[in-house]
Amino acid sequence: IGYQNGQFDASDDPDVVAYVDANVLGVSATFATDAGLTIGAVYSAWDIDTVDSNASHIGVGVGYTTGALSLHANWGEYDVAGEKDAGYGVAVAYDLGGGAGVHFGYGDGDTSGTTFSAGLAMSF
Repeated sequence: IGYQNGQFDASDDPDVVAYVDANVLGVSATFATDAGLTIGAVYSAWDIDTVDSNASHIGVGVGYTTGALSLHANWGEYDVAGEKDAGYGVAVAYDLGGGAGVHFGYGDGDTSGTTFSAGLAMSF
């Protein structure tokens, strides 16, 4: 559970600063099993000091790891002043050993469009 109070720049113009006050209350939970399954959920409510600018976010995710293979999926939705924006993503990772891994991802959102990702992760 978390709470934050502060200001942020609500202007879309980089030459204009328009600070507004905001309060955010969030709660999240995660459940993991010894069998490699993890499930998580998050909810946050934002009280923004402008007319009709209150917002909320809800998200859920699930992951499963077996051996060197990890699978993940998530979904989330923002509701800003009654305007909803939802999206989802899936990801696959394979541990190659020795600190190296291959990662692939796909995402799709109402306003963000479709995204793909692929990469090699290395940790030393």
